[in-house]
Amino acid sequence: MIRRTVAPLLAVAAIVCVIAAVRVGPGASTSTDVAAGTPAWSARRVPVPIADAVAQFRLRDELAAILAGTAACVVVDGPPGRIVDLAGSTPLIPASTIKILTAIGALVTLPDGHRFVTTVVADGVPSGSTIPAVALVGGGDPLLGTPEWVDARAADPLTAGTSTTPLAALADQLVERGVSSIPGGVVGVAARWSTEPTSLDGWPASYRTNAIGPVVSLTVNGGFRGVGDPATNAPLFAAEELTRLLRDRGVEVGAPSTAGTAPRGTVLATVESAPLVDIVGEMLAVSDNLTAEVVVREIAAARGASSTDDGVAIIREELASLGLPLEGFDQRDGSGLSRASRVPCTLLSAALVLTEQPRFAPVRAGLAVAGERGTLARVLLDTDLAGRLVAKTGTLPGVSGLAGFVEVGVPLRFAMLANGDFGESAAVPLRERVAQSLGRYPDAPAGDDLVPSP
Repeated sequence: MIRRTVAPLLAVAAIVCVIAAVRVGPGASTSTDVAAGTPAWSARRVPVPIADAVAQFRLRDELAAILAGTAACVVVDGPPGRIVDLAGSTPLIPASTIKILTAIGALVTLPDGHRFVTTVVADGVPSGSTIPAVALVGGGDPLLGTPEWVDARAADPLTAGTSTTPLAALADQLVERGVSSIPGGVVGVAARWSTEPTSLDGWPASYRTNAIGPVVSLTVNGGFRGVGDPATNAPLFAAEELTRLLRDRGVEVGAPSTAGTAPRGTVLATVESAPLVDIVGEMLAVSDNLTAEVVVREIAAARGASSTDDGVAIIREELASLGLPLEGFDQRDGSGLSRASRVPCTLLSAALVLTEQPRFAPVRAGLAVAGERGTLARVLLDTDLAGRLVAKTGTLPGVSGLAGFVEVGVPLRFAMLANGDFGESAAVPLRERVAQSLGRYPDAPAGDDLVPSP
């Protein structure tokens, strides 16, 4: 294909060079753009489009070779426009790259200053230092955590620098109010959304033990008691953890429990999450599945609904209103855990174009950075891509995805999805090879290699 495309270009270049050689004869004036004595076949006379074409076809063929044996789509754009389009409009399982679309939906639908608010409410009117019982009322905050969890995230390269919300702040506020006894205990309430799903379309059951905690409006530590140990009753676990923190501060607290609704009492303590832009940034950098699913529920709640189906339908409406190409697009959740979702690379690439607008700049700012941040923090450390590959990753068994930006040689915007018969351990090196290929562009041969010797 390279020979078929470049050969005509070389023929045109040869004709141009011959005409130039004929015109520059004895006594003829010479152009000041080409130094005197330059041979007719000098590389300086080779049109730039020839070298560009060779670089583009080399990149296309290299990407095709890397992705051989998989169902894949790739689109790459640079300053000249579309450089590579390999089945770009083919819908494929996107894995977590779909979080780019979830993030855009959130920035369109939710207020700029949106925060998740968790409260402690007295059951009745408090009197003195003893409160009969208190309700821990969840506001959907996916990043509410104990001190141990907050510290662990700060120390982990994957999550370092991302937002968290301290559960301990609630315990401290209760102590500051003079509360010393809560005989009826802490009651966990997760009633913000009218429906609380335990599974979603296309989610294998195993995801509940390693990929995401319960999608409810009151969770602590992401809904996990420990690594691989999800809390089967997330609101109760949250009540237990606040109870522990209160007891550590000398407050006498009865047994924790749960309830379906919050009492209409006095708000004793409040803790707010970081603003929406930071929540979106955490979701993208860390590829936080729980945050993504909570965001979809909040998108639905903003329009008077609450289910995941409502949320993804609203996202689709907003993407359409932004003029994005939606043919073949089918979103079943916010996180990309569903294997029923389908996204073409052309849609991901078009969504990345939006990040040039201030309104959607938080999407690009939140992407992982090779060797520095998020899901790319531990990879490509000793390569030219370190600090210069900014992208959203996507990984499932048989799914490898990467969409973002490369700024090594020519600045590139790209999206890649590959579906096939491979495990998660093979998905990571596959996308790294794609990224390294992009980082080498343009690597066309020198002009002297494209033309005959003089």
